[in-house]
Amino acid sequence: MATTTTQTETSSISIPTEKTALSLPEFMKQYGDKLPLSIEVITGYYGESNQVTISASDRLNVHFVKNTNMVVTKSHFGDFAIPTNSALEFCLVYNPNNNIEQALKGFGFKTVSDLLKTKLPPKLVCCTKLWRKDTFTIANGELLVILSVSQKQNKRDNSLKVYSITFSEEKFLPMDCEGHFTTSASSLHLYLQEIVQLIPDPFPCQVCIYLQKPGVRELLMNMPHYLSSEVFTLTSTTVEIALVASPAYKEAAGIIMKIPIDIPEVKVAIIDSPDAHELYANTSHLLQVYNPKIVQNLSDAKSGEQYSAQSLFYSTIRTGYEKDGIQSLKDYDYIKVQPKTPIDSTYADTISKSFPISATPDDKNTLTEHLWPSLDQPIAQCSSTLTTPVSNMIPEISLDKHDCVSTSKAATKQTDADHYQYIDRLA
Repeated sequence: MATTTTQTETSSISIPTEKTALSLPEFMKQYGDKLPLSIEVITGYYGESNQVTISASDRLNVHFVKNTNMVVTKSHFGDFAIPTNSALEFCLVYNPNNNIEQALKGFGFKTVSDLLKTKLPPKLVCCTKLWRKDTFTIANGELLVILSVSQKQNKRDNSLKVYSITFSEEKFLPMDCEGHFTTSASSLHLYLQEIVQLIPDPFPCQVCIYLQKPGVRELLMNMPHYLSSEVFTLTSTTVEIALVASPAYKEAAGIIMKIPIDIPEVKVAIIDSPDAHELYANTSHLLQVYNPKIVQNLSDAKSGEQYSAQSLFYSTIRTGYEKDGIQSLKDYDYIKVQPKTPIDSTYADTISKSFPISATPDDKNTLTEHLWPSLDQPIAQCSSTLTTPVSNMIPEISLDKHDCVSTSKAATKQTDADHYQYIDRLA
């Protein structure tokens, strides 16, 4: 059927006069690089809880695409997808005997030789005693990733190849190295990104939330009680592809939502925006203030408790990583055009109060995507909602990196003197 089209004043996008229903993947394929655009929901989605609803005839402004690297986890209380740049730290649980209580307390190994006598050596250990011999040195509190055994003709000359997370360097430890190593879960806490990148073959592995981080216990007080004691099994990584959108009604100003494109039931149609200049201006503003704390994270949770837990994981992101994965506007001329009418003050004021602007005017929001090498992996199962406005459901928490661990490949190497001074301090 032939259709006539109209064009907005500030873009070359053709808007069909007759609505063509598109699935979200189809919409993404055809229009993902042409955002922002206005859409109408043709077929809605109704989930198991009141947080999971998109209604037919809802009109939305789709601002940009957000790709989020996720770690897929399983637990007794359901499956969760946790962003790899989560501000929460997780303790690795070494559980060779399938006994959680024993695993959380940990096992002790006096020497490297003792460590390698186990049928299933741990992947990560913490040294609890300063040890020096010839050119070998390990520090009290040093986190070591076990890599491999370097075989020599004389077995006594064998050494264990490890990666020191604390000092960002590889080391070779002799068999008689007395580091008094421990696998106590409370000593083995890392960010998910570190677990995925630094631990060889990390999946599957068991983890629990590190509760000694300042602010974590307060954060969990308003969340499902099981989170503080739950052991999660990390199974794989994936990439969630989602549309960041807002209702096209002024009375709903301030609602920002993230809609994963893997909802098969939802179909949408492109519609003409009443004011394209205002749409671009609002999108430009949202690019500057975007933070997971102001976004309503949409999921296919089967209960209110599971929804609260998933929202916690989506919203608690490390400082400086909030905008990772945003595909910004390709043509910045769109947002540099002076609007004929001022930016919707209600919209801007609501968003600014939720999260104050932090980017500089000249920043242009040239945001870099940090994606896994392939997008062919299965996308995390998430759904969406259009019913609850953004609110301060998640308490404020400042979760910065622990001081001793550095994973930057460009980290400045210490001089030998500084290195030994630091070891003495740790001891």
